Amino acid sequence: MQTTLFVDFQATFEALPGNFLLLQPNAPDYTVLAVSEELLRSVHKERQQVVGSSVFVAFPENPEALAATGASELRKSLNHVRQEKELYELPVVRYDVPNPDGVFEERYWSASSKPVLSSAGEVLYIVHTTTDITAQQQAEKSTRALRQIEKTYSLFMQAPVAVCIVTGPDNIVELANEELHQFLGTTPAIIGQPLFDVLPEAKTQGFPELLEQVRTTAEPYCGTEYPVTLHLNGQKKLRYYNFVCHPYYANPTDTLAAGVFSVAHNVTQQVLARQQAAESESRFRSLVEQMPVPIGLTRGQEMVFDSINDPMLQMLGKSGSMVLGKPLLEVLPELGSQAVIALLDQVQKTGEPFHGHEVPVLLQINNEPKPGYYNLSYTPLRERGQITGVIHVAFDVTEQVQARQKLEESEQELKWFEFMAGQALDPFLLLRQDGSFAYLNKQALEAWGYTQEEARHLRIFDIDPLYQQEAYAQIFAQAQQGPYPRFDTLHKRKDGHVYPVNVSMSGLVLEGQPYLFAIPRDITEQKQFTDALRESEQRFRTMADAAPNIVWAVNPDVSVKYVNKAFLEFLGVTLEHFIASNWLPHVHPEDLQLTRRTLMGAVQDRAIFSLEHRMLRQDGEYRWLLSQGAPSYYASGELYGYVGSAIDITELKEANEQLTRLNIDLDNFIYTASHDLKAPISNIEGLLDALLHTLPPETLQMDQVQILIGMMQESADRFSKTIANLTDVVKLQKEYNGEAVLVDLAGIVEAVRLDLESMIKGTGAVVKVDVAACPAVRFSEKNMRSVVYNLFSNALKYRAPDRTPQVLISCESTPQYLVLTVQDNGLGIEPQRQKQLFTMFKRFHDHVEGSGIGLYMVKKMVENAGGKIEVESQPGVGSTFRIYFRR
Repeated sequence: MQTTLFVDFQATFEALPGNFLLLQPNAPDYTVLAVSEELLRSVHKERQQVVGSSVFVAFPENPEALAATGASELRKSLNHVRQEKELYELPVVRYDVPNPDGVFEERYWSASSKPVLSSAGEVLYIVHTTTDITAQQQAEKSTRALRQIEKTYSLFMQAPVAVCIVTGPDNIVELANEELHQFLGTTPAIIGQPLFDVLPEAKTQGFPELLEQVRTTAEPYCGTEYPVTLHLNGQKKLRYYNFVCHPYYANPTDTLAAGVFSVAHNVTQQVLARQQAAESESRFRSLVEQMPVPIGLTRGQEMVFDSINDPMLQMLGKSGSMVLGKPLLEVLPELGSQAVIALLDQVQKTGEPFHGHEVPVLLQINNEPKPGYYNLSYTPLRERGQITGVIHVAFDVTEQVQARQKLEESEQELKWFEFMAGQALDPFLLLRQDGSFAYLNKQALEAWGYTQEEARHLRIFDIDPLYQQEAYAQIFAQAQQGPYPRFDTLHKRKDGHVYPVNVSMSGLVLEGQPYLFAIPRDITEQKQFTDALRESEQRFRTMADAAPNIVWAVNPDVSVKYVNKAFLEFLGVTLEHFIASNWLPHVHPEDLQLTRRTLMGAVQDRAIFSLEHRMLRQDGEYRWLLSQGAPSYYASGELYGYVGSAIDITELKEANEQLTRLNIDLDNFIYTASHDLKAPISNIEGLLDALLHTLPPETLQMDQVQILIGMMQESADRFSKTIANLTDVVKLQKEYNGEAVLVDLAGIVEAVRLDLESMIKGTGAVVKVDVAACPAVRFSEKNMRSVVYNLFSNALKYRAPDRTPQVLISCESTPQYLVLTVQDNGLGIEPQRQKQLFTMFKRFHDHVEGSGIGLYMVKKMVENAGGKIEVESQPGVGSTFRIYFRR
């Protein structure tokens, strides 16, 4: 008899060593049919929690492990086995497992899925085998982290930037790389020492406070081009650093910073280079602006004007705004077909400068063609080895060329003059009416240091700094009428040396053209600077004594230098007495400190000043004077002193005070009159009311009676409104004299908008505000609110009935004003009535309540503060009010 052997395969499967799952191939659930004991122990589960459940329910994925791929890879392997009926090896995956407390533990697995096939080749089961390799993965991860730390440390120590870690309130140095030692001039011996014991000079430069702030607040700090003074090689040196300070935590889980981690980069060379470049650029622009010759600078291939001075602008007939920032051919399109553009292109491409003599150029000046001749110089501007622009220098020599051409035509007539001049011992000059030289002899060229060729381009204005075009034109005209008296002037050599000359001259006519023949003689030895100064001072005193008003001069220490006769007569003293006593005893004691401070401050700042003060007149009365003074200088630039004048304004101040009192009295009268008139008008209104109650009903129904009563009521109402308006005017005039302060315009507009909120909602108005360009306006805060309220509310009140009201409040900044604009699309005002818009009690729309004084007071407040108001309005379109506040 054969014995049948029975094997419990499920018990055998569950007892197998290792981690196994037997799954039903019922996608997508993949129900667990059996599980090994070792796997249950590994995942902290009971068999009843697993068997019979979907594998993805029994082993849920950690919702916080967003990067984990265990569940998706498991499903991918099971789908593959079910469809392809073959073994599938999974990559290493992270599949976290909850511990007995329900907290997920990080786990890594190596796994495979294998089908169990029937004899027909169908998948009956899927055996999933997995191995827990968490310990191996964590070990590898720790090794990688350690290597990364070592690599990071190595990078820190070798980094081309300074790296440092300090800890604790004493800022103990924990780490410092070689670059930091190079920066600070220290050695690795600083490790373990307090930072500011090693660098005491840094202690007073804000670093202790900075490190303390970062360590205690845990807020990083970035410093850009931070200046630091250090002792390097025994010398104090200024360095600039870009650095970042971050809080440093000793452990990743710490919440309090143990110290500060700093990374710094030395940018001293870049800062100094930029400062030098900026200084160089500033000097260049200043040089361009101050050059007496026409000069400009263009940059880039399009030759955009970057800088240009006034002589060049005048020569081109342009303003700065028409030129700066615009391409040359946009400013001067007429040059497009002329040779100068090709020359400029050549300079930019080759870097070779161009110097042209008497180059013909056609310019458009005031929309008219102007042909001329110019001495041109185009010099390439090189920056960091690259050509970035071209420096343009141009001299208009049209008149000289034309005059020379005419002179060359009369060359035969001049031969006799040249022969005579060549034999002379003195400089001989023959000048044309435009100031150019028709002839200069050898002595003149030697005196000035020029060659014959150089002299061809000179004009008398290049030689004589005193007698320029207007004065020369007068001399030239007078010399043609007869002998001209000798006079002294100055001549300037080519090397810049200036020397005095005495000139004799007379007019000549050659070939029908007028000329000026002059012989200048050097009188340097006869003319000393002290003589000129003495003569100048004497002329000043003569002029001052002839003046009817007070004239004075003080030394740089504000002691008296000179006063004129009018001042001495005012004081009743002699010049010697006044110089000895000085001006202090004559000033009113209450004005003495202000006068002294104003004058001393002006001298210190080399500024013009104006001052009202009192001085004692010779009859014992203190008089109000308006004194004004300005600095005066020697030719060397040294301060000569202050020269000024004064006028007696006592009567003017008294008149102003009387006018102020009259205005106050007038305001009081209006207020009293309006107050006293209120009682009678109230009586009239009461009597009218009593009359209405007394008359019989049949009488009241009569048409004539109704008309008369209506007229009486209307008159009484107008009288009441007039009295109220007079009171309002006085009240407003007293209130609207607030002190000017910096007013937050946006805040004022928002406050007024809130006050008008009900009107805005009721009208459906669309309000837009854009006053960001004027954050603060110097004006009375109370007056500013009144201005905005009046204009804003008027824009809503006088709206057009057939369209939605739109109000735009904006502000723009100009060099002289801050301009507040209130624009609406309301009823508008006819042009012929706009002149009366700001008149008191003037109203153009009676369907809206108002007193007719709002715009009058707005205009008065703005103009009293030095501003102005303008209006543009069109009936049926709307109105735009612009308020100009002085900056």
